[in-house]
Amino acid sequence: MSTDACLKMESVKKTEVLKKWQLHLEQVRKQSEALSMELLWQVLCELQQVTFHTVKGIPFTYGIRGYEMFVDRKEKSITQATVLLSAQRVLEKQHQGIAITGPKKIGTFGASYLYPIFQQIGLILSE
Repeated sequence: MSTDACLKMESVKKTEVLKKWQLHLEQVRKQSEALSMELLWQVLCELQQVTFHTVKGIPFTYGIRGYEMFVDRKEKSITQATVLLSAQRVLEKQHQGIAITGPKKIGTFGASYLYPIFQQIGLILSE
């Protein structure tokens, strides 16, 4: 995805992206390696500046610049590659029957922020 991917996304309606994501999730649940990083990144672009809460209840927002996610509570960014790795880990563990009950189950940098985002977009199954 190009550096201006989120800017280009403005021309696509949010509901269209989220509908595509829901359809994609159905496919990914059957075959986790089918996860589309491009579509995942589009969804994350759509949710920029939405307030999320960590497991401990701390509010945060994030912005995306290029291939990096910047959480307003951290100086370091979460790279696109880390987001993909985290999403793949979540899917693999859930496929094995392991419930993702908190960020530690993801086991990657930025998991405390990715966990509530992944819950919101339906990547992490609620119990």
